[in-house]
Amino acid sequence: GTLVGADLLNFNKIPELGSPIVSIGGAGVFDGIYITGIMSIFLLWLII
Repeated sequence: GTLVGADLLNFNKIPELGSPIVSIGGAGVFDGIYITGIMSIFLLWLII
């Protein structure tokens, strides 16, 4: 929900901003924490 809605659906708007650095996403740090948790579970699943 948050990752797709806030980040991926607005990805095409980045060039319109004209800024060299852009932070996308409505959830802020939560995106990184969420993705890290999902990747951890996925890697654990691959190992086991």
